[in-house]
Amino acid sequence: MRVSIIATLCWIQAAASLAQTPAAGQDSLAALYIAGVRAGTTAEDRADLSDPLANSFPFLSALVDDQLGAAVIHAFEDARLTKQLGTSASSGGTTSIAVRGDSPSILGLALEHGVISGARTGESITFRGNLVGLLEAAKNAGFVASYDDDRPEVRALRRISFGVSFDPGNAEATSVDPSSDRLTAWSVRANLKNQRDPRDAAFRGRWTMLDQGERLKMLAAANDAMDILMNEPAFIQWRETTFARVRAAADAELDAVLTERFTAFRRIARSEMTNSAVRRAVERTLEYLNERQSLVETVLRTPLVVLEYTNNRPLNEPRTSDIRLVAEAPLLSGSLVANAAVSLYDTVPEGAERIRHFDGSVQWDVPLGYASAAGAVVLTLATRLQYIQRGVTLQNALIPNTKGTIGVLQLKASIPIKQAGVQLPVSVTWANRTELVKEKVVRGQVGITFDFDSLVAKSLRATSN
Repeated sequence: MRVSIIATLCWIQAAASLAQTPAAGQDSLAALYIAGVRAGTTAEDRADLSDPLANSFPFLSALVDDQLGAAVIHAFEDARLTKQLGTSASSGGTTSIAVRGDSPSILGLALEHGVISGARTGESITFRGNLVGLLEAAKNAGFVASYDDDRPEVRALRRISFGVSFDPGNAEATSVDPSSDRLTAWSVRANLKNQRDPRDAAFRGRWTMLDQGERLKMLAAANDAMDILMNEPAFIQWRETTFARVRAAADAELDAVLTERFTAFRRIARSEMTNSAVRRAVERTLEYLNERQSLVETVLRTPLVVLEYTNNRPLNEPRTSDIRLVAEAPLLSGSLVANAAVSLYDTVPEGAERIRHFDGSVQWDVPLGYASAAGAVVLTLATRLQYIQRGVTLQNALIPNTKGTIGVLQLKASIPIKQAGVQLPVSVTWANRTELVKEKVVRGQVGITFDFDSLVAKSLRATSN
């Protein structure tokens, strides 16, 4: 059964629980233990599965004190800053003046309220996703396994992502309005250069070296700790009692019995030899995670170039098409994003020209030293220049005296509020004018985003390539 130790020693998952309160960590590990035992269909199966040799992960994790558990999760903080989950910068209902290059590899959702320099403040619900990632998720493929299919056509499709935005605020609650929940924008983007995924084939060689080096040292140290623990008199007694209690337990009382036995395991007397072996296993784990973190940061600091097409369908305004080039590269401890875009009328209004406006923007995302329990807070400093060619058109009529240049400055904080990829972006923007009024203005924007990639990324953190 030693192979089960190797298969289940996943300190990264354990640390997420241990980094909470001690009680929360214990409850989480106990729940994992209970789930493993309940996989058995007979009393004898459940007794066998109650053995730490059958599922050593929660038991080894329980031996780690809370301070070391917190150190493990700190060693592998998510280095990826933020992805483009919301709608385009020119839409009503947005929190950004620049578009990021990084997109969800499966699916993301953003709910945003506000406007940057447009004519109408609005709300938007935006879905962004990748077709290949969604199909793999539907097949229940793991996060790493989703990159196993490396056929040329699949590789090409993986470079393409989509986005759709809806306006949720047009309908009365008691009626069905054809304009409600309507499509206000859709987009397609192609990654011209993007290797920002640890599963990418370009990094498999380095993952293999890490897997055959630090990871094997970590697993060997864990096996040594379990071998020493198995010979402890207190553990031998605990194990015999556990087998007997689990065999005799009725289904209704099994959870309570397992919880009590897991708590008793944490309290059994252990020799200094066992404690030293556990400390060595933790040290090897931290060394492994530090190497993983270094490799992941290397991956996430590769340059990124994206070409995006967005079709905007604003209310009471002509539809437009945006063609945008997005480039992203590392800058100090953060990421620098640059946009260059042109907006074209789909149908040219009377008195206007095909080009509605040009715009360019620069944005710097940097993680702050302060980090919440859910991850680092990301501060964004951004600026944008937008040149309106002939003027703004409303209801197919060109509004006089609206051409010219709009300059915008923005300060934004993206605050993680859940460990499952939930963020709260809050921004304040200053503009020298709006599209309709040539007066200085200060506006605020707020939203909430959900990155569903993180729900399956645990397999990346627990599995080596």
